[in-house]
Amino acid sequence: MNRILVAVVMLGWSIGCNNIVPPKEAAAFARKEADRAWYKALVNDYLYVETSVGDFAIQLLPLKDRRLTETLKKHVQEGYYNGLRFHRAITDPVPFGVQVGDPVTRGQHGRDFVWEGADSPSPLVPVAGADAGSTMPGQITSEYAYNWGAVSLAGAKDGAWLSSQIFIHLGTNRFVENSHPVVGFVRYGSSALSRIQLGTKVEKMSVLPRAEFPEALTREEVPLPHEYAEKFKEADPDGQ
Repeated sequence: MNRILVAVVMLGWSIGCNNIVPPKEAAAFARKEADRAWYKALVNDYLYVETSVGDFAIQLLPLKDRRLTETLKKHVQEGYYNGLRFHRAITDPVPFGVQVGDPVTRGQHGRDFVWEGADSPSPLVPVAGADAGSTMPGQITSEYAYNWGAVSLAGAKDGAWLSSQIFIHLGTNRFVENSHPVVGFVRYGSSALSRIQLGTKVEKMSVLPRAEFPEALTREEVPLPHEYAEKFKEADPDGQ
């Protein structure tokens, strides 16, 4: 009887040991789950922009360096863009783009945050000589083409730093320097985007799930460019 009891205990101990996940496998599982959560947020959550001429919504794009979009979302959630005005609107002789993100347009003085490179000690340290706006971590070059509706970050032409000022392209601007990374695309609200002028006010910018959009806005869906859609397929952690 005692020998049977010992065998049962040993069997239970053996089964328990077999259920222990090795550290490397546990870390891989955790990374996979984090990737799934990140991808789900990309697909479902948008930057919802309420302006004085109407609303539009930006879908963030998968990037190799996720810090760029994560920092942008953080600025949005903290209300950084609320109350700012579009300080550039280049629509003549042909539509080029509109830009917002300068705190001076809200009556504030100072700079936004600027990013000096992947090795920058902090993504939120102002850089001497940079334009007003807010500092962003991330990569300098763009992974995406500058199509209509592309949302890129402003910065130095030589790629020395990036700003959280966002530039929304109103045309296919293939000639733009590749030092302004595209981070998003306007998926909804093209009519409001076309009405933006110099001085148009951002009443509020928030992170909002697609399911909570007003019905009228959902009827203004703009499909992702093919090359953008392909990047989403490549980034899907369960699509490989």
